Amino acid sequence: MDLSVVIAAGLIAIMGVPHGALDPFVAYRSGLVNNLFTGVRFISIYLLIMLAVVASWLLLPELTLITFLLLSGVHFGRDWRQIVNWQGLGYGALVVGLPALTHTDQVAQIFSFLLFGASPDLSIQVLQIIAVVGALLVLAELRRINGWQRAEIVALMLASVICSPLWYFVGYFCLLHSPRHLVDEIAKIPQQQRKKVMLVTLITLVTTLAIFASVALGQWHKAPDINAFIYQLLFIGMAALTVPHMFLLAWADRGCA
Repeated sequence: MDLSVVIAAGLIAIMGVPHGALDPFVAYRSGLVNNLFTGVRFISIYLLIMLAVVASWLLLPELTLITFLLLSGVHFGRDWRQIVNWQGLGYGALVVGLPALTHTDQVAQIFSFLLFGASPDLSIQVLQIIAVVGALLVLAELRRINGWQRAEIVALMLASVICSPLWYFVGYFCLLHSPRHLVDEIAKIPQQQRKKVMLVTLITLVTTLAIFASVALGQWHKAPDINAFIYQLLFIGMAALTVPHMFLLAWADRGCA
């Protein structure tokens, strides 16, 4: 067992679960949750989407992985949605795709774990295309990007070269993406609503962890080794959290409620 993989997975989990745990508040702020019934309905739909993502990955791993990569580019683009055009898509695509250009073999190994031993060639090619498209979109927007933002892009590019794909993702996710989201959402919670929000958040966290534990026990014996199992649990779990999280933020942004 590679201890660095365990540590990296732990850091992503520590930042990842709280990252989506404020979703009940986002739902409340958007008008999706305003009483016990709508709260239960929200949690039920959220969890059903999570279960659907896990089931899809187990049944159609390659299609689900490619879809997750595309959705991740869109989701991470939110970090720069007020900086560049296309809702920050160029930034998000570049963030997701860089390791496929700088550490192709390592990404292929991770993808082979996530595809349960199947060939990762198509997924790698898609990710490389995502990276190139992201780079072109960012270059086209250079006039809109200030010095600090350019420094962030350079830092991400250097990290993608120096660090392994997993630790590159840890750095981006834990130091940039999650803190931005948490700070933004916590600042929007009115003091008088925080107890209600935290109660629903706690219920969501406990249920989510229970689902992950069930999936972990079910998949443990199928993994070729412990490292493969950790990668599967980490990234399939991240996909299960990201998809409903992304749908919710898209709903909140559009003001559909």
